Amino acid sequence: MTLLSLHDVSVRYRLAGGVLTAVDRVSLEIAAGETLAIVGESGCGKSSLGRAVVGLTPLAAGRMSWRGQDIATLDPAARRDLKRHIQIIFQDPLASLDPRMTVAEAVAEPLAVFEPKLSRAERSRRVAAMLDQVELPAAIADRLPHAISGGQCQRVAIARAMILGPELLVCDEAVSALDVSVQAQIVNLLQRLQRETGLSLLFISHGLSVVRHLSRRVAVLYLGRVVETGPVAEVFAAPAHPYTKALLSAVPIPDPIAERDRHRIILAGDPPSPAHPPSGCVFRTRCPDAIALCAEAEPTAMALPHGGRVSCHRYEPSGQAPAPGLFKEDPLGTN
Repeated sequence: MTLLSLHDVSVRYRLAGGVLTAVDRVSLEIAAGETLAIVGESGCGKSSLGRAVVGLTPLAAGRMSWRGQDIATLDPAARRDLKRHIQIIFQDPLASLDPRMTVAEAVAEPLAVFEPKLSRAERSRRVAAMLDQVELPAAIADRLPHAISGGQCQRVAIARAMILGPELLVCDEAVSALDVSVQAQIVNLLQRLQRETGLSLLFISHGLSVVRHLSRRVAVLYLGRVVETGPVAEVFAAPAHPYTKALLSAVPIPDPIAERDRHRIILAGDPPSPAHPPSGCVFRTRCPDAIALCAEAEPTAMALPHGGRVSCHRYEPSGQAPAPGLFKEDPLGTN
């Protein structure tokens, strides 16, 4: 069952010199209980898309539907109630917590807003149960954020997001500020919570190793546009878009011999400004395979054999086998 649908969603910011389009006509769906990853370079629009999903950034165009109903048509009470079902956790766990609130107060805050009639005893019981669910000791409840580790802060942020029983959790670079061992613990925690609650995840990340382990489907963004989508295993094994190929070629391989000998794709220059995107295909100015048509017309998304889509004038099904060694081992050590 489709939980959230995005239909030609755009997000724009007004600047002194004009308008910056951070997200440009993105269409995606997230099914109940699944994890959809959004990947791409810094500045590609991943976080703007995540903030739009939770209502922190308004849409400039397009629409979002929750369980088939256009969110824009909901009355104020229903829209407020929707915030219970869609929650977000951010990259910097310490910055996302109020430094003056104890852990228990931070986790209890959503209950005070959405369930104000709860007794103090019931609120304390719910908080204690939630801390236990995210594997935090009860003794941590009275501490302030600066007195606990970064990994513990992120568990507190997850507890606060989960206390209302959401159906969709947006993870905006939620593990990128943590070291690899703590990343693995948080990823395992998210997977367990998903199994236990049926939670859906919109996982925004530039860490492709984490995405490979956690997600079932992936959408690749470049300059605010989706250039490729599909199941993670198939996209990572045989990427169809030249930008996806370049992203994957930069991921280290655990085998030092394979890492030394494999071909890397080095993109020329920096990404163009989203305030002044190139004509036609937005990737053409850095694409090693660009042709004249790429400057003249925006590519139409084409269906891929595995059910995904790719937007590229040069795409042709080749049946080529995947590059040997790519993600043969689990870089996170979470298996």
